[in-house]
Amino acid sequence: MDPVVTARVPEGVRDRGIEVLKSIGSTTSELINAAFDYVIQAKELPRFERATSGEVRVLSKEQAEDLSEFMRSVKVDVPAAWDDASFEGLFDDAMGQRYAGLH
Repeated sequence: MDPVVTARVPEGVRDRGIEVLKSIGSTTSELINAAFDYVIQAKELPRFERATSGEVRVLSKEQAEDLSEFMRSVKVDVPAAWDDASFEGLFDDAMGQRYAGLH
């Protein structure tokens, strides 16, 4: 049997953390094991960094390529004149054209 780890955590943090873990289908044990795995591999504590106002985060080359590919895959052509068409109507027409051959 695996040993038990005990830690002191503020009650509110524990309650919110358990709620989030449940919502993502995970457990406290999985969290603790993942934290230990991280510390063993990285030799440091995990850090949560928030972007401060004015701070710009730069995508890696791979992230930028993945984002560009995703944007190309969801792009639809828009007619030169929208007239009185709704977004939903234009979108439905574009999807109909894109996937017409699948019927």
